[in-house]
Amino acid sequence: MKVRFEFDRICSIKTLVRPLDEQLARTKANREELLLFLKYPQLPLHNNMAEIDIREQVIKRKISMQNRSLGGMQAWDLMLSLASTCRKIKLSFWRYLEDRISLREAIPYLGKIVNSL
Repeated sequence: MKVRFEFDRICSIKTLVRPLDEQLARTKANREELLLFLKYPQLPLHNNMAEIDIREQVIKRKISMQNRSLGGMQAWDLMLSLASTCRKIKLSFWRYLEDRISLREAIPYLGKIVNSL
């Protein structure tokens, strides 16, 4: 395939600039992972989703000037993670919380929903 050929061609260039040649070698060593999008076209070509996932935590931390305890930090991380997962699977975070607090359990656990996708 043309993309693989171009990848190999570019990564095989010798620039005589040591740091650049080392980076090209590291890139070539990660060829399979970097070209996974060819095998799985549904994979995004960027890591913006990971950055978006942590953005809320960074904003919260800046606003509140850190947490006062380890437990507080863990609670915030849990809530932000649940909210992010609900958003990704198009489930209302508030409905999910209400379902869990009321003990109705009409909504399956997030792990079961995610694994069924």
